[in-house]
Amino acid sequence: MYHQHFGLKEVPFSIKVNPGYLFMTAQHKDALATLLYGASAEGGFALLTGEVGTGKTTLIRALLQQLPDNTDIALVLNPAMNPIELLATICDELKIEYDAERQSLKHLTDKLHQYLLQSYAQGRSAVVLIDEAQHLQIEALEQIRLLTNLETDTRKLLQIILVGQPELDQKLRKSELRQLAQRITARFSLGPLNEQETAAYIDHRLHVAGMTGQQTLFPARVVKRIQRVSEGYPRLINILCDRILLGCYARKRKTVDDDVVELAIDEVFGSDSKQLPGKQTEKSVWIANAMAGILLLGIAAFLLVRANQPQSETQTVANDATLIEHSATARPASEQNDNQEQQEELLSGAATPAPEWWNASFTDDVEAIRAVEAYFQDLGITQPINCKDNATTSRIACISASYDAWQDLLALNRVSIITLLTPGRFNAYVPLIKVENNTATLLNREGEKQTRTLSDIGSLWTGEARSFWLAPAAYEKPIAVGSRGPAVQWVANQFAELDQRAPLAQQAFNGALSARVKLFQRDFSLDADGIVGANTILKLNDALQGAPEALLLTKGATQ
Repeated sequence: MYHQHFGLKEVPFSIKVNPGYLFMTAQHKDALATLLYGASAEGGFALLTGEVGTGKTTLIRALLQQLPDNTDIALVLNPAMNPIELLATICDELKIEYDAERQSLKHLTDKLHQYLLQSYAQGRSAVVLIDEAQHLQIEALEQIRLLTNLETDTRKLLQIILVGQPELDQKLRKSELRQLAQRITARFSLGPLNEQETAAYIDHRLHVAGMTGQQTLFPARVVKRIQRVSEGYPRLINILCDRILLGCYARKRKTVDDDVVELAIDEVFGSDSKQLPGKQTEKSVWIANAMAGILLLGIAAFLLVRANQPQSETQTVANDATLIEHSATARPASEQNDNQEQQEELLSGAATPAPEWWNASFTDDVEAIRAVEAYFQDLGITQPINCKDNATTSRIACISASYDAWQDLLALNRVSIITLLTPGRFNAYVPLIKVENNTATLLNREGEKQTRTLSDIGSLWTGEARSFWLAPAAYEKPIAVGSRGPAVQWVANQFAELDQRAPLAQQAFNGALSARVKLFQRDFSLDADGIVGANTILKLNDALQGAPEALLLTKGATQ
């Protein structure tokens, strides 16, 4: 990867969420304080708005880390529901039992009220946090307002936090929602970074990735240009800086130049780049006109010289056959005969064709698994593979799935056994141990490695694959709210390491840990159900670089 070219230990501007790169400006700290106030007993109702890519999800994650242990949280990530569905989702999040056949606003509200009174008596509080709240229906927003009526003589029983894009603020200005707007006790609008914050943000990510103090990759003029075209949105800054560094790497440069920046802007923004601030400068227009003039002069000179040349010098050979004929007549007869015999042998098929590559694949998936197990052992992984039992007896487990395209399997990034359907309509099983660019490394029955392009394999691949992953030692089954034991502690510790904060749970899977899991799952395009299964553990291993390198498709050794 290009980061090594700049002496960095990892890619600094990945758009994947990595808490180790958390950068809090003054306004982010104020926004977090607003969320914390909204989650407190005095808060009642809080609102956070901001454009896409300003860091709202990062703030939600920071909030979860700072909530008191006696706080139960209902995190709603997809609020495009009617009032009954929204209430049912809140009850589900808080593990409130209700009669599914009697779902009504009254029944669900009564159950929620009863739960809140019991929690209050036990010294606990409850928070409902709704992300992407701009998608809430008017009727659902009105129902949320009614939930704020659930209170005792001294305090609100339910704290509500709405997080969304600026359209949410506009929606709350509607006359039919004026009562709700009046109940918002804390609100904050998160804006983009200014030029100084953009410079500090870029510098922060570079230093976290391993840049030394004396290095300067992005000159001040480049930072200013990045801030202008990205308008200070962190997500766009990440994408743009990543393309810029990649462009410098391709050109073997150690610092960022203006031409690389403009090329990266064109790649990121496409046709919209022509409308970006400062794109068409007087200097760039002059250079473009000068280059066009030089090109025209060059073409004219070439045509003039060509017109004055003798015809014999400009005449070209019609085709390859004519060229071969002329060269053959100039050779001795013996050489012509030898060449003719070789061509006839090749055309007649006398040369033995190479056997089809899939003939060396496995006809039994169990044999293929044993071959992968031997491959792992050669690379120092001594645990056996167990694809049938729970992972308590083996830390190398299996996950079987069907994929629509290569990129879906490659996103998993694990050594896999793929299922082929040969031209003879037989199943074949091929261990896929490495992918580099468009070339795959496979294991055959003889234990040898062979390479094929993905397009070659794709014509036979059924889409079925069995992949191998590193499971926690105590993992037996998917972990969710209500689970207890070492596996829960492992999950809590993983997120504590990821966020560089104290664990959200101790041996018992609670609501705060579930909410953190949901945010993580959404960041990695998984089903945000709060349940820690194989796919979530895979992504956790990736985020913390905890998987052995031999298990990885794109980094695995093929010694």
